Amino acid sequence: MKNFISGVLVGVANIIPGVSGGTIIVILGMFDKLMQSISDVFKLNISKKKRIEAIKFLFTFIIGCGCGLVVFAKVLEFLFAHFEMQTLYWFIGLILLSLPMLKKEELKNESINFYEFNNWINNLIKEIDEKDKFT
Repeated sequence: MKNFISGVLVGVANIIPGVSGGTIIVILGMFDKLMQSISDVFKLNISKKKRIEAIKFLFTFIIGCGCGLVVFAKVLEFLFAHFEMQTLYWFIGLILLSLPMLKKEELKNESINFYEFNNWINNLIKEIDEKDKFT
């Protein structure tokens, strides 16, 4: 069930503008398992049992991705039609909040200085605001 739900979340992420399904795979901690399963399907010297387990995992994950794509396409269409700005800002928030998680994964659980991260976000917002003044 976890693999299916992870697939749904990746499918939803692929619909959301600016969010990568690959990013969600990393955040969910599924990247290594997904790559290993793909590798296991194509390896020559592997047991039949392990290959079948890899195929089952990939099948469940891909079905979840498909369900996420199909179901959330209509939800997002409605949200953009009726609440365009709120929806866009919600997505921007999701992207910004995922950055520390990605950085933590990259640093392999070393500490993240949230004060510096906050300053970086504030500077980014100021930069965007300054550019908007001239357009």
